[in-house]
Amino acid sequence: MLARCAVALTILAASSLGLAGCGEATDSSPSRPLVITGEPAFDTQEVAWAHLFELHYGSQTFTVQQAIRGLEVSDYGFFLDLAEDPEDLFSDSRWAFFDGAEVAYLGSRIDQSRGLSGR
Repeated sequence: MLARCAVALTILAASSLGLAGCGEATDSSPSRPLVITGEPAFDTQEVAWAHLFELHYGSQTFTVQQAIRGLEVSDYGFFLDLAEDPEDLFSDSRWAFFDGAEVAYLGSRIDQSRGLSGR
């Protein structure tokens, strides 16, 4: 059973960004892998939605520093489409991974025409 197996997921992150108030990383930050290990922490069947800077997952609410334009839930966190300009929801955006504590930007070469699930 997947929920009982320890799984490692590696995502190449261009930079990382903590929760509100924890500081910002810039595009000049060195690339580093974001390694997620352990049991799944989230249920993809749970209700999840976002409004501006808040991500709602079940009864939990998370706040990030950039406006959320879209999201996909995984067993280990959330793939977020974040507005690059925190003051402008309609600015260019980039995908990031959020594990409930830290936001890590993904590379800029994501094929959005296939969607996150590859459909």
